[in-house]
Amino acid sequence: MIRPVASLTLLTLIACVVCQDAVSIGESADAAVSGTPVIAVWDAVPYQMIDKPFQVGVVAFHETGCRVDFTVLQPADAAGTSHDSVKWGESVAQATFNKRTGAWEYYITVDPGKLDDGPFAVQAEAVPLGEGHLSTRLKELPLYANSGGTLGPRAPVWADCTVGDDESGDGTEAKPLETIRQALKVAGDGGTVYLKAGKDYSAQSLGGGKRHD
Repeated sequence: MIRPVASLTLLTLIACVVCQDAVSIGESADAAVSGTPVIAVWDAVPYQMIDKPFQVGVVAFHETGCRVDFTVLQPADAAGTSHDSVKWGESVAQATFNKRTGAWEYYITVDPGKLDDGPFAVQAEAVPLGEGHLSTRLKELPLYANSGGTLGPRAPVWADCTVGDDESGDGTEAKPLETIRQALKVAGDGGTVYLKAGKDYSAQSLGGGKRHD
């Protein structure tokens, strides 16, 4: 039997968890406003290398409805030492079905052919449609463009649950990471992760909910 009260309670808890995540990873665009914030989270893994058009999305909700404003940035020089320059911006007014992720979300298609091979970033701000509420600005999503194929294959990422460290490790065999989650995050889509022998690995929090990046 379906119990509406229990379902509502579960949905409320989920909303609270995601909202807390949005507050922790973003910031209000207007600190003087005291309304409710947009619940928003990236639905893309950072540090991926893309060589063809790629759909970058944000899952976002608000009681008054919302839109998501995206900005694509790339360093002005190959070394990445200068200030980021804006390549283009796009505002998405309605959530649609993203075939890449299988989710209804606000997304844009990033064509790496419009970028230089190398690092770039996507910014997103979820803006409520109702007045007196809070926008949520997500942390910048770092990615790599490789339409020209100049970046070459990536080295495998190593993880060791016994001696690895997610803070000081760099993913090499000599300085492995500790958790599968961090190793997957660094390796990105299409990357390779090697696990050293051990019994303390956990698949918990690899995706979904508050810990989904």
